[in-house]
Amino acid sequence: MLSFLRKRKILIVSIVLAVIVVTVALRANGNGDMSTTSPRIDDLVRTVKVSGKVVPINDVSLGFEIGGTVSRVNYDVGQTVPRGAVIVELDQSSLAAELAEARAALAKIDGGGLYTTKTENARRAVVQAIAEAYTQADDAVHNRADQVFDDPRTQNPEILFAFDDITLRDSINLRRPLIEDVLADWKVLVNKGYSSYSDADLALAKSYASSVSQFLDEVARAVSKFKTSAALSQTTIDKYRADIAVGRQNLNNSMSALISEGDKLRDTLSDVPVQAARVALAESRLAKSRLVAPFTGIVSRQDAEVGETVSVGSSLVRLISESYEVETYVPEVSIAGLSVGNPAQITLDAYGSSQAFNARVSAIDPAETIRDGVSTYRVTLTFIAPDPRIRSGMTANIDIETARVSGALLIPERTVVRDGDASYVFVRVGEKNTDRRDVTLGERDSSGNVAVLSGLSEGVLVLINPPKE
Repeated sequence: MLSFLRKRKILIVSIVLAVIVVTVALRANGNGDMSTTSPRIDDLVRTVKVSGKVVPINDVSLGFEIGGTVSRVNYDVGQTVPRGAVIVELDQSSLAAELAEARAALAKIDGGGLYTTKTENARRAVVQAIAEAYTQADDAVHNRADQVFDDPRTQNPEILFAFDDITLRDSINLRRPLIEDVLADWKVLVNKGYSSYSDADLALAKSYASSVSQFLDEVARAVSKFKTSAALSQTTIDKYRADIAVGRQNLNNSMSALISEGDKLRDTLSDVPVQAARVALAESRLAKSRLVAPFTGIVSRQDAEVGETVSVGSSLVRLISESYEVETYVPEVSIAGLSVGNPAQITLDAYGSSQAFNARVSAIDPAETIRDGVSTYRVTLTFIAPDPRIRSGMTANIDIETARVSGALLIPERTVVRDGDASYVFVRVGEKNTDRRDVTLGERDSSGNVAVLSGLSEGVLVLINPPKE
């Protein structure tokens, strides 16, 4: 056997070499030829391809906020409406009369200085009521209640020891010096006069009057418990009771007047604002009797008819802008490369793939929209230039450019063989031979090409269908 092999050694080696050459040739090209391509320098461009729809940039349905009868239709379907123009009007006769009446009432109370005069008089009346209440409080304390005290205007006053309620006695004695302070502060307030009066003065006067009234109530309760003695006759007790009752009644009357004059001042001050608000309301109702174009646009729906009675909130008119944008939904797997400002090319089914319109991404919704169970993101594209051929509702085919690398050396990705982290191509040498070249690759584009960072140069011939080792 060994002898047989030695004699045929040359033949066996020849056969093995032939098989290797044939195998390499077959791997190089399954059809028997060596198809090649050359690396080229070009821009590497990645795109996202989606479909979408042309929509108006502005689109609004208009209806009345008040009911009424349509009196005029100024624009019909297809007509262009300038911003601010009235599209439809309701009958305004009753609304105009309401506004005229409100304006007349306002002029009546605010014309010729009448409002100013009424306001000044009301303020003077409040100041006078504050002074009158002080006078009655001073009289009730100093001239009437103090009769039943020893040393009433000192820091240690004592109500007459003519009743047994110790708790009430202590409360009255403690309160009397405080009432003296209240009356002193009240007198300062009265001396301010009309010129420096403020709303806070009325509140202070009410609080002062309330404090004095509470004090007089306690004194009246104490006097009602007085008992006769050798030093205190029933006649004197009855006089005390009568004097204090009069003082309390006078103070209560002046407090009522104080409240009344304060209310009158408040009402007077509110007369003009309230009537002005009525005028504003009438003006608003009159304005709501007109459907006004919020932007320059085209009437795409007009359902209003003259003589028709319309209800609140019913949609009558649709207005769309003369400028359009494209709305699309990009799946989450493709959204990562998108950003506002990305350029795009759009073709419309109505005009075929040969007519391209330039656009740019103008908005990307931050929140997802679920469509057919898939998370997508609403993307809006704005046309670079207006074009009369573009119409609402057209179907758009969109190529959004997400990345561009200028001057990249590109080869088809199918020319590359990958082995783990290594990548290589086969370069044709001569007519029939190939040479393996290790390459470093960069980014891929959306057309099946990949950038070569090192290992190749322009002019070489790279096998399109390389052998797989």
